[in-house]
Amino acid sequence: MNKKLIKPAIVLGLLVLWQFVSMLVDNRIIMASPFDTGKELLLLCRRAEFYRSIIGTLGRVFLGFGIALVLGFGFAMLAAAKSWIGMILEPLVNFFKAVPVAAIVVLLLIWFGSQNLAIYISFMVVFPGIYISMREGLSQIPVKQEEMAKVFSMPKKYRYRFIVRESFLPHLKSAMKLSMGMSFKSGIAAEIIGLTSHSIGEQLYFNKISLNTPGIFSWIVVILLLDFLVEKGFLRIFNSIEEKRSHISLRKRRRSNPKAPETCNIRQDNHKAPETCDLRHDTQKVPESNTDTPKYAIVVENLEKNYHGKELFHGLSMQLEAGKCYCIMGASGCGKTTLFRIFCGLTKPDKGNVQISAAPVMQFQEQRLCRDLNAWENIYIANAMLSPTNIRERVGEVMDEKWLDRPVREYSGGMQRKVAFLRALLNPSPVLLLDEPFTGLDEENRSHMMELLTKY
Repeated sequence: MNKKLIKPAIVLGLLVLWQFVSMLVDNRIIMASPFDTGKELLLLCRRAEFYRSIIGTLGRVFLGFGIALVLGFGFAMLAAAKSWIGMILEPLVNFFKAVPVAAIVVLLLIWFGSQNLAIYISFMVVFPGIYISMREGLSQIPVKQEEMAKVFSMPKKYRYRFIVRESFLPHLKSAMKLSMGMSFKSGIAAEIIGLTSHSIGEQLYFNKISLNTPGIFSWIVVILLLDFLVEKGFLRIFNSIEEKRSHISLRKRRRSNPKAPETCNIRQDNHKAPETCDLRHDTQKVPESNTDTPKYAIVVENLEKNYHGKELFHGLSMQLEAGKCYCIMGASGCGKTTLFRIFCGLTKPDKGNVQISAAPVMQFQEQRLCRDLNAWENIYIANAMLSPTNIRERVGEVMDEKWLDRPVREYSGGMQRKVAFLRALLNPSPVLLLDEPFTGLDEENRSHMMELLTKY
């Protein structure tokens, strides 16, 4: 059966069942038939009060929903940044979740009257769901992506857009979809209790006291249609946001690339075999230098680091000269990655001192790419000082043009590795750290990446 016909078939089946039950009951006051309901709905559509009631209810519900959305979003962001704010808000959120709506309605009627009751109740119902969903989303921001953003000094707008927002947006979307229906139900219930003028709740109450069951059913149909249309509208807005989130204009203003100090550039290829520093045995003394231009790109003094009770470094000292390429070797688990993380400020040593001539960039063992962005966009958000057009050209040198505008989630592991490699390689920092850059690559791709390292 065609999937497009399933929902209409279900609706038709429910209408047939409704008609059958109404015929079985045979009492218009207890169970109005679909025909009577439709006739009453046509009569409602001819009255001006019908539209005033819909507009009034939608305005109040949307206002309460909007306030809850803004405050839930804002307080969740603040609570994620400052834990004490979350501790203050927790009792309030639990209060909104636990206290019956009817009890709050009675109190609000005493304090503020009935006209804006639906606004308060919609807010109270929606706020906890938005706040809790946002907190959940913000708590799931990938730590590895955050580290990548820190190492590459990613601009805050790109960090928010492609890392933070990607974490909370699915949670927010789900919460809004659920909360919209709840706000309608609770808001209209508050209107019925408070007899708010020009509202759907008021119309339902008047139909109840006049025993006009077809009128009640017709208003229920209207509520269902409004809820459906509003939900579809929100989903369309979110889908539009998701479609645009991975687009970066190529018409960015070109910026001059900052030049690294020549004496600190350890990425320049001097066509010499890389010097080797064995972490297990290297305890060279650090020479003193008072010159204005640093001779050493990295200086390590008496570094100590223990990890889960295992000693990685003890009294480690080394000096890495600017303008040279070094290869740090050691057995698996001896602390090579930890040392790089210390250089980047991602891990603190237990003791010792590390001096670096410029903020380093690093190619991690994992790709740490934004999966919904393409290759050149991943490189650009981490190197915003570069021209997007030039980045695109550089990427075009290492992969087929048909892949340039596809999201990296569609790339093979080797292609993603190249993108991560280029992201670090094209950064103007004079200190480049490559953590097992050729792992998982075949001989051809290894040679190609070595060529790129020589070229740039």
